[in-house]
Amino acid sequence: MRVATFVKVLLASTTAWALASQCQAQFAQTANTQTSNYSATADSLEEVVVTATKRAQSISQIPASISAVSAADMEAKGQRDLSDLSGTVPGLQVAPDNTDISITLRGVGHSLYSPAAENSVALHLDGVYLSRPADAQMAFFDVDRVEVLRGPQGTLYGRNATGGAINIVSSAPTQDFSGETTVGVGNYGRTDFETVVSGPLAENVLGRLGGFCHERWDGFGKNLYTGNDVDTLHECGGKAALQWTPIDKLKLLARMDYYHANDSNGLYHYVGAVNQPYPGAPTLPQLFGANPTPSNVRDIDSATDPNRYANIWGSSLNGSYELNDSLTVKSITGYRRTVSDYITPLDNSPLPLYGPFTLNADSHQISQEMQLHWQTDHVYAVFGAYYFDELTRSHLFIDSYLNTGIPSIGIPTIFPSPFGVFTQQATLDTTAKAVFGNADWKVTDSFHLGVGLRYSEESKHNEGYQIAFFPAPINNVDEGRRSHGVTPQFTALYNLTDNVNLYGNISRGFKSGEFLAGTTQYALPEFVWSYEGGVKGSLLNGMLSGSADAFYYDYTNLQVERDATPYIFFDNVPKGILKGIETEGRVRLPMGFQLDGNITFLQSELKSFITQNPDLPGSPTVNLSGNRFPFAPSTTTNLGLQRTFGLESFGDGVLRVDFQHVTDTFEDIFNTTNTNFRPAYSLWSASYKQTFSNHWSAQLWGKNLTNKIVYLNTSTSAPPNLIVPTLPSVKVPPYPVASLEEANLNEPRTYGISVQYKW
Repeated sequence: MRVATFVKVLLASTTAWALASQCQAQFAQTANTQTSNYSATADSLEEVVVTATKRAQSISQIPASISAVSAADMEAKGQRDLSDLSGTVPGLQVAPDNTDISITLRGVGHSLYSPAAENSVALHLDGVYLSRPADAQMAFFDVDRVEVLRGPQGTLYGRNATGGAINIVSSAPTQDFSGETTVGVGNYGRTDFETVVSGPLAENVLGRLGGFCHERWDGFGKNLYTGNDVDTLHECGGKAALQWTPIDKLKLLARMDYYHANDSNGLYHYVGAVNQPYPGAPTLPQLFGANPTPSNVRDIDSATDPNRYANIWGSSLNGSYELNDSLTVKSITGYRRTVSDYITPLDNSPLPLYGPFTLNADSHQISQEMQLHWQTDHVYAVFGAYYFDELTRSHLFIDSYLNTGIPSIGIPTIFPSPFGVFTQQATLDTTAKAVFGNADWKVTDSFHLGVGLRYSEESKHNEGYQIAFFPAPINNVDEGRRSHGVTPQFTALYNLTDNVNLYGNISRGFKSGEFLAGTTQYALPEFVWSYEGGVKGSLLNGMLSGSADAFYYDYTNLQVERDATPYIFFDNVPKGILKGIETEGRVRLPMGFQLDGNITFLQSELKSFITQNPDLPGSPTVNLSGNRFPFAPSTTTNLGLQRTFGLESFGDGVLRVDFQHVTDTFEDIFNTTNTNFRPAYSLWSASYKQTFSNHWSAQLWGKNLTNKIVYLNTSTSAPPNLIVPTLPSVKVPPYPVASLEEANLNEPRTYGISVQYKW
């Protein structure tokens, strides 16, 4: 797909919008004449206001690709966590990754094999950057809206935003006393409880407090060896907010949040043998007569029960002071602590052949951002400075029969070692500083120009060691690196009509260099130039709203990870090109119908990249030029149809059906279909919400109605280059074994009912 094709499609979209806008008045008049009971004004779509650009602004007036999902939208679709947004926002894919969350946007993301890895999609909670993806599990409770900025956000968001940024905005304290309580039940022993109360506490003081517990007592599968459930869910948390306005010009908002999980949710499952060094080559468990892949892929068969533990809390203080009618100072201070532990079998065998895998991580982060907002009749400018510091300690440990022996079948300990067969321990200290400025100039009432610039500097110090297959030497590291980047942005916005706007955007993104914790491996800083243009707005008195855009990314030193358990490898792809087209829209139809959806077309290509593939026997050198980006499906489609029923004395009912289709996806840079490959899939969900009064409502919901199994975040375990040594009780010579492919799985068919009371 060439750039010229993008221009043609974009011009066609623009022409269509322009022609539609000229016909708007006539169409609206005809619609009102033909459907006298339907009011276009009453049912028109509301204008969405977001703070994604560091100020409150209509989404149609921002010269960038932005989606906003409100609490009402999420409630109507039965969305309960960040991963549910995969079926709502164009090009967004969110999936569980053990104790973390994997996020990609328009095919740009970052695998999370390293405990200190940072994603390429910046995640923010109420203005505070969340460096640990696990924090996203907490952030989604009591949300007012989620703003998703697609494309590099190097000027206003800076850190690790080459793919885009997600800004989660929590609900604010209310002027009037109010609250709500929701209880729900579902299959697999699911129970949900959420409650929130909000209102005035004293003169000029408002408060908000809420908590939740989500439990899934029955797992999606069984550990056939121990008889215990796996993929269970036990998580609780809460949020608190205190707003104080001592004088009219000063506003302070303090927030706290807490999250705790102790379950086996999001574990790896083993789906088959791959990369066999010769036809019929067994995996390591099969060599000893074990079956690593039960007939039900959601089951496991292991002497070790998996476990996910997370303890996360954070606090922030947002302050705003109006110096005068033109100048306002804002401050955002944040602190976060994330503790996570994860244990899982690596070979899915009742015998301690290769595993279990244990990961412990503990992260502290502080951040401070200062902003100066300057507003005149023709200019709105934001100037700021940013500081971030994080200390992460991690310990990764893999045990094996080499260290423990297998007394039940007469295999002695080959060598005792406190390091097992693989240990990686690290302390990683990250410091980031930045200054930035962004200005929007209202040239005329219809034409706006914008310019922004950010300078970022980051330093990382990595201390620790790695040892594989003791008594091999311990590889110590004590090294620091610095990286910096200048990221400008240029924008233009033209009001084609009162409700339809054309925009263009040229921006640069920067992702700092990154260590593989506890090793000398270091990925150089990642840069991307983005060129984007589109049309957005509303027609027919607001009954139709949407956008269409085309984009072109030019990457330098694209950061990638390669997994060859127990080793992880960091690489930089010198050059990469990604381009695409997106459309997003929503239309209100007569008789209470609403149709909404989006579609993303992607084409990605790695350029001039030659490397070794450790997942193939002999680790051959391969040329990856022309390969697709990982996690970059060629087409992603999301569609939803909603009908509102007016049932008079019974209140209103809303029936909704959602459909998602994602084409096949490679999940690593090697683009082989026999490993780390996700076939195309389609998912269906539905819900019905009945409102009985101003206080009571109930909702029936169902997800993955066709019970489709989708492999997420696939990787390989026990690579084919592993040589099994001669053992006294096993009559085989030393020889290589096949790999096992492992993956997180999506949820099976789930359904339930929830009841809500508001006051």
